[in-house]
Amino acid sequence: MDVVVETKSGKIRGEKRENLFLFKGVPYACPPIGPLRWAPPKEKEPWKGIIEAKEYGCICPQPEFEFFKGMSFRERQSEDCLYLNIYTPGIDGKKRPVMVWIHGGAFTIGSSSHPLYRKGKMAIRGDVVLVTINYRLGPFGFLRLKEIGNGKIGSTGNEGLLDQICAIKWVRENIEVFGGDPDNITLFGESAGAISIASLLAMEESQGLFKKVVLQSVNVDALFDRETSNFYAREFLKISGVDEEDVEKLREFSPEELIKSAEVLLRKTGELTVFSPTIDGETLKDRPLNLMEKERIKDLPLLVGTNANEWNLFVFTNPKMMSMDMDDLKRMIGKTFPSRKAEEIIRYYYGKLKNEGSEPEAWMIYSRFMTDTFFLLPTLRTVEKWVSSGSPVFLYFFDWPSPLFGGKLGACHTIELGFLFGNYDERFFGSGKDADELSEKMQDAWTSFARSGNPSCESLGVWPDYGKDGKVMILGKRCYLAEDLHRETREFYSSLMEGD
Repeated sequence: MDVVVETKSGKIRGEKRENLFLFKGVPYACPPIGPLRWAPPKEKEPWKGIIEAKEYGCICPQPEFEFFKGMSFRERQSEDCLYLNIYTPGIDGKKRPVMVWIHGGAFTIGSSSHPLYRKGKMAIRGDVVLVTINYRLGPFGFLRLKEIGNGKIGSTGNEGLLDQICAIKWVRENIEVFGGDPDNITLFGESAGAISIASLLAMEESQGLFKKVVLQSVNVDALFDRETSNFYAREFLKISGVDEEDVEKLREFSPEELIKSAEVLLRKTGELTVFSPTIDGETLKDRPLNLMEKERIKDLPLLVGTNANEWNLFVFTNPKMMSMDMDDLKRMIGKTFPSRKAEEIIRYYYGKLKNEGSEPEAWMIYSRFMTDTFFLLPTLRTVEKWVSSGSPVFLYFFDWPSPLFGGKLGACHTIELGFLFGNYDERFFGSGKDADELSEKMQDAWTSFARSGNPSCESLGVWPDYGKDGKVMILGKRCYLAEDLHRETREFYSSLMEGD
């Protein structure tokens, strides 16, 4: 059944399917094409007539990437990508909590309309309004050109973040006609999406737009300084065959040509990403943790956590990592720590894996090291900041293992998403009664948090504020509270630092 709502921008026609209203491909800004490429998002002028919102909009141009065979999904791509999608149980004037999802993908891939996010189960089960947003990725949203060629192209490298703020503002101004409460918005995101939210917390322009945040698998330190962004921009120009003084020639490049240069740069560097928000001193003045002072995060509840085996996803998709030996392992860890400490780290994880009943291989040790240093420890530093501010913080640890590769993949990066959005299969996520129960508990906890600032709920039970008793919610085949879960890891790395 078709349904029309009237927003402040104009009329939008969506559809009702069973007990859910869907509005797909809603434009929240002007298409960032032509002279608007690399410009801040421009608010879309009100329109006449009715915009059709029954098909998902195009996603930002990006490399085609398949984590595992048969697990890719193609969507229409275009620079005209600034759209959002709304899933609501009713357009009845009821002020429901609003949950705005910011997807991950290393600031290079991903979309708001990926099949994983499409079913809207969370909106129905939790009686909330769910919004998923696109933003510019890769060279379109995070390429800093401002300090190259006398600033002929003024991109700060944070245009993707500005898109997110623009989308949240649109939601705040219009969500009431979709049955949502503009004064009760929760931002939630995973990986690059969570890093984005942490960055938004540090940006003046986003203050007051939302009331709660959920950070899944976040690294608040994974931002670039100006020097790093400028380096990657110059390398991008070299690969594109453009001199710095002729930087404006990039405007003549097709989206496909820009993506090709980005792919070459990624292969050349071997990095997980060459695109990330930039601490530029203007749009983003400092690292988020340095700006998360008491006033900024006061009375801002946080739900945050990591997965047990985050880095396994990246190991299993990289044959070089899977085949590394102990010498390779020492070199890899040696990029972060001096040789003596690298050996101490290897001994620590070797013993840990042995105690768990594994025969430690080099890739296992490296994955544990990266899971802890790239995800867990930055998350714990974020938690400490919240605790010191007196704001509520709820910490989880996700340990449901993927059945893929005989279970060796473990609770890898992204695996919690299928359960959170109620869209999981047997191959990657697993299924059955336990999976159903875990999914329901996570949806109940996340939507309860969006409603009240506390994830406690009937299906999961009481989830206490970490700042008051240090308890962590384990989410897996069994859900329960654990005390001082990460003490050993914290103490090990603290002692490692003391030796400096």
